[in-house]
Amino acid sequence: MNPRGWLSLFSAQFVFTLVALVALNQSVIRGHGWYTRTAALEAALALVAALVACLCCSDARPIPDLAPETGSGPSSGARRSFSLIPMGAAALFLSGKAFLLTWHIDDAPPIGLMILRLSAGVGFVLIFLFAVFDFIRPGRLATGFRVRLFLLFAAGALLRVTAVMIWPEPSIDVYVWLREAPRVLLAGQNPYVPENMSQGALPVYPPLPIVMAAPFTAVGMDVRYANVVCDLLAAWLLYGMARRPGRPLLGALIAGTYLNLPAVPFMLKNAWFEPMLAALLAGGIVLADRGNRLGNLLLGLGLTSKQFGLPLLFPLWQAFRGRRKFLLAGVGLAIALVIIPFFLWSPANFLNAVLYLHLAIAPDLESLTLRSAAHHLFGVAIPGWLAGGLTFLLIGCVAWRTPVKVGGAGLWMGTTLLIFCLLFVKGYFNYFYLCSYLFMLGLTAITPEGSPTAFREPIPSAEKNESTSNVGCNHRLHL
Repeated sequence: MNPRGWLSLFSAQFVFTLVALVALNQSVIRGHGWYTRTAALEAALALVAALVACLCCSDARPIPDLAPETGSGPSSGARRSFSLIPMGAAALFLSGKAFLLTWHIDDAPPIGLMILRLSAGVGFVLIFLFAVFDFIRPGRLATGFRVRLFLLFAAGALLRVTAVMIWPEPSIDVYVWLREAPRVLLAGQNPYVPENMSQGALPVYPPLPIVMAAPFTAVGMDVRYANVVCDLLAAWLLYGMARRPGRPLLGALIAGTYLNLPAVPFMLKNAWFEPMLAALLAGGIVLADRGNRLGNLLLGLGLTSKQFGLPLLFPLWQAFRGRRKFLLAGVGLAIALVIIPFFLWSPANFLNAVLYLHLAIAPDLESLTLRSAAHHLFGVAIPGWLAGGLTFLLIGCVAWRTPVKVGGAGLWMGTTLLIFCLLFVKGYFNYFYLCSYLFMLGLTAITPEGSPTAFREPIPSAEKNESTSNVGCNHRLHL
């Protein structure tokens, strides 16, 4: 057996994406997105790992045939099992962190906390059971697998619903806005007119979250249940995208990681609506990748749902080479259906709330950004023009390397958003939550295994030099 086969089991791009995912989550759970020195270093590590995955690696080749391989290297089943070890380790680490964090919550009723801890603990145990029972047969869909998958989503749903129930009135402006704006709209008034809102004139968001939360308000439900539904749908889309090539275990591990991310209760408690964006972007990618034109509209809605959606257009623009007119049509239709009506209702108030007040925000040097790190560590204030120029440069490089496949754009979208957030005037927990989702969306399209050439018999040196002259980080990671 060629010993090098065992040294090249893992895709470099897959592993570096996992490093970015774990480092980013480790960073934000330290202070829920507020600056600390260690959090800043971990966020910088996440950015470097993501840039390496995007710019220095190229595993965007087709998912290999899952039939058994010939030769004296490891069998196809062994290769697939070993290649999922990094994913399993990351899933266990992050879900374990999620469970431990529930023991540091003390501002909720005891029964609610018990249910929160139980659901987080069940999620960790189920991921562990996937690792125990399914690593030896990663391509099968046995009854036990289906039962564990159902329980995994049930535990994730319970975790989110419990977070909404035990914190009925979170003291955060996002919740007040998302609760009031649909009520104002259903009463026939404009939620962008300050006199109609208890908070007055504050920088707020484009109108899609109001529209999506309105049905829940109409039936008397907490608007945060819109986020619960979207978050579960986003997790299911991760599973569906990862299992399409016959990899149900990979799908279960990625979906389980998202369902049990650290500080999920904190996310759902505070009504941040990034789950809506995650579901729209993933749903749009799934449909657009299948040639369904509705996917372009969903992508347009996701890109225009929040101010930082615009940078995500750059990697998608590259991924849509050959069919960009459909992407533009989707964005244009989303603007016409959702944004234009509110703009025409009161142009001055709309632009003031959605644009001008945001542009006037000064850098928040206590949030988790590289600008905060430069200030606290070196006493240096990074000027806006330099941060903006570096943002455009890095996003341009990442977008240029985005593969010509819509379904493979997740990693590049996540890296783009991370660049923007870390160099923006502020970087908060909810921004990085969407970054994590996009990284996992990228993982669904990356082959976990290293290059198949690593598993062949030794070949003559002349041929070996010729065949491996172009093999580097883009094919395998030597461990």
